[in-house]
Amino acid sequence: MAIRKPDQREKDEIRSAFERAIEEQATKEQIAELRKNLADRFHLTLQQVSSICAWKRNPNGEKLSLEPTKVNQEAKDVPHENDENSELTNDQEEVEDLTSFRKSPISTHRKSGAWTDYEHSQVKEKWRTAEMAIFDKHRNSLLKPPEELQVLCTPGIKCHMEVKRLLERGIRPENILAVERVRGAWSEFESNCKALGIVPRFGELKEVLPKLRTKFDVVLLDFLGQYCLSNQEIVYQIPLENRAMIAINMGGKREKKDVQKAMQKEKDTARNVTADMIETRASELLRDAIDCSNPNIPIDERRARWHRLWKQAYEDVKGQLDNRDITVNDDLRDQELDSLVHCAGIGRSDHWTFPKLIQNIPQMFDPEKLKELRREEFNQDFIALKNFWTALDLCERGVFAPFKYALRGSGPLGKQISQKIAPLVDMTGRAAVGHNLVTHLAKYKYFSRVSETPNPFLTTIAFVECPKDVYRKQQPAAHFFAQLTKEAAQDQKDKKERKYNFSVDGDKVSVKKLEDNGSQRSLAGINISQLLEAMQLYEEQNNKYPLNDYEQSKKIERELLG
Repeated sequence: MAIRKPDQREKDEIRSAFERAIEEQATKEQIAELRKNLADRFHLTLQQVSSICAWKRNPNGEKLSLEPTKVNQEAKDVPHENDENSELTNDQEEVEDLTSFRKSPISTHRKSGAWTDYEHSQVKEKWRTAEMAIFDKHRNSLLKPPEELQVLCTPGIKCHMEVKRLLERGIRPENILAVERVRGAWSEFESNCKALGIVPRFGELKEVLPKLRTKFDVVLLDFLGQYCLSNQEIVYQIPLENRAMIAINMGGKREKKDVQKAMQKEKDTARNVTADMIETRASELLRDAIDCSNPNIPIDERRARWHRLWKQAYEDVKGQLDNRDITVNDDLRDQELDSLVHCAGIGRSDHWTFPKLIQNIPQMFDPEKLKELRREEFNQDFIALKNFWTALDLCERGVFAPFKYALRGSGPLGKQISQKIAPLVDMTGRAAVGHNLVTHLAKYKYFSRVSETPNPFLTTIAFVECPKDVYRKQQPAAHFFAQLTKEAAQDQKDKKERKYNFSVDGDKVSVKKLEDNGSQRSLAGINISQLLEAMQLYEEQNNKYPLNDYEQSKKIERELLG
């Protein structure tokens, strides 16, 4: 039997009945019974009655109140490539029963946080106050007067409470760009923005940001959901000034399995867990491989054997890490937020030191990985950046191993550099893409009581600096490692294991590649003094910005907002 559709009069009558029940402080059981009675009376399903009205808990947590699900028809003129004329768009879903109804207590819109009344939420007010207190404390580090600061924010439909604080601090309203992605909320959002004098922009952040050319000094991002790759892509795409404040707020639970694995991998990389495990395993293998140090064996053969042992150590460690159980907790989430503020803006090719080289590195993702990441939904610069890091990791465990071996026997400076290959690779990752260094950091946690079950949210606020003058000085060393990375990626794509001949003549390091026909092709060269200068600058930056080391930044406790 076809399901009948209620007219507007019936919808209004159903909503009125619910409003009267709320005013009379009806219990949940009475509300459930009312829903059944209304469904019988108007010959509707329970799902339809639930779709007409939705629930949310007031910020004071005292009683339930009604939140009608209503898509503003004036918003249909907003440009959107996926615009549809159907009564129920892809942005909406019906609530099926009381259980799912409680799981979606705000409205039947998938992105329903847009309609949540955060303006009168006490905990959100504390969050806004804390955010602005950090701004007031460190804003002089931005090196601009307030009237010149450019701000990017996601303040929600009402806008007023967040924007008011920015205006009170002398920021010009025309310098504040506010973004809203929900089509049905656009008309009200646009009106509120214009009333405040700020600039409204419609669309998903990951679609809006690549088109922006203005560089922002202050970025306030309030994500409604938990950490995901889309949020990472958004942060990477922010056009950021060299000195900036960035605040990121996101949910603290229910990350997807593939995201959990990515979080753990990034944590291991940041804390050098993987590198340390490989080094330990390689040492174990080398103890039993006396041929690698036998002077009667030609040096090229010893290097090749040493290289194979290093690769075996990597495969052993990789298998161990891939098969472990992962438990996502606030420590892992804290690591991700810490990584995000360091990486804000680095996913834009106009931010890179040598973009063409990075973009031309052969694709390292296997087809299954591409399928997991749904590549067609991601910005190409974001994919190129991820690919560069993947290739750099491959090169560190492959091509750079014989390079380290060659440097060991080239005198005191060479031996010194051979012990610093891992930091130099990290330096390359920073200098190539313009990595941020954190000058000031604050962390908060609060529980949103919009729904019946309080949801945890984590906020990280950082003042960052991108030392481009230092990165320019490190460019020769970074380009040297990046060029080798590109060659290693090509070998991987061709499924061939080619030999690299590293030779040291005085201060000069030369790299030649053995081709299939037996000839050697000159690949790259650099002076040891240039590597040493890049390393010294890297260590100076680490001493100047201790919060760049997660072992230091994690000591800053996450303050709980009551």
